[in-house]
Amino acid sequence: MSDYETLLRDAYIGEIFGDALFGALADAQPDADRREKLRTLQTVEARTATSLRRLVENAGMKLSSAEPKARDDGRKLAATLDASDWNTFVHLLHDSLPTFVEKFERLRELGGEPVDPALNALVNHERAIQRFAELELSGDKRSIKPLTDHLRKPV
Repeated sequence: MSDYETLLRDAYIGEIFGDALFGALADAQPDADRREKLRTLQTVEARTATSLRRLVENAGMKLSSAEPKARDDGRKLAATLDASDWNTFVHLLHDSLPTFVEKFERLRELGGEPVDPALNALVNHERAIQRFAELELSGDKRSIKPLTDHLRKPV
């Protein structure tokens, strides 16, 4: 596989994983406000996966067998996290994001010109999640806004 195909595969499978992870965490979250935030994160991940699916198909990649595993892995990771330890979860999320932003920016570069809107949305969604985590860690009550803004205008 080319670097583009590898990064695209990883991004797509990662979004499937994230959709399942955030969904399972939301199911286990007793706090309504946090549950809403997790459902919004889940929606961001699911929409990003949907937009990437076209690129995966155009590249002739068959990932149907990898999708169920990614979903299962996301649910398994969620089961290991304590729903009541929100601060640790947000810290883990925040600390994982720079690596993903870097990979997604590289994928967008490899995608060529003009830049496909799905690749812009991929980078933008990760930056929105990053901003959410920063605001959440600072205690800002408007932390969900970068996510809802992204859902309204992903590119």
